[in-house]
Amino acid sequence: MYQLCMAGRDLGGFDQNKLANLMKKGELEPIPEEYGPVLKKIILRMLTVDPGERPDASELLDTDLEGGLDEDKLRENLKKTTLPMP
Repeated sequence: MYQLCMAGRDLGGFDQNKLANLMKKGELEPIPEEYGPVLKKIILRMLTVDPGERPDASELLDTDLEGGLDEDKLRENLKKTTLPMP
């Protein structure tokens, strides 16, 4: 989700290892304001270093994003993003 929200921004060769390192250092680029505060909060919780602090699947599914999910923008970003396969 973070990568989709950040698509089209220069993240300097972004990949999963870089994301993990940025998470550990607390140096993630802020999620753009065009995404609502609830979505931003959920994504940041998903990226918390301590796995016990991350939301589980049922919590994510029960979250009301209060208009924070711009599906058209995410689709547009998905077209710009190539997610590496493990």
